[in-house]
Amino acid sequence: MNKTFKIYAVIFIVVMIVFALFEVNKTESTDWRKNFKTTQKSPFGLFVFNNEINDLFKDKIKKKKNQSESLRLL
Repeated sequence: MNKTFKIYAVIFIVVMIVFALFEVNKTESTDWRKNFKTTQKSPFGLFVFNNEINDLFKDKIKKKKNQSESLRLL
């Protein structure tokens, strides 16, 4: 191996270590706002419930495509 290859290899390894350190120290933010949307996968989203509702209630529930905007929880 020649000298320039070793220098490039060391620089590449150092850059990869720096990127890994930045990635490890990055904090993930969770959206804890209440949204109750069937498309959101946030903690208060209803994505899983929407997908599993037929198995939970054995097809006794009818889904509505569009709900009225006037029905809101206060």
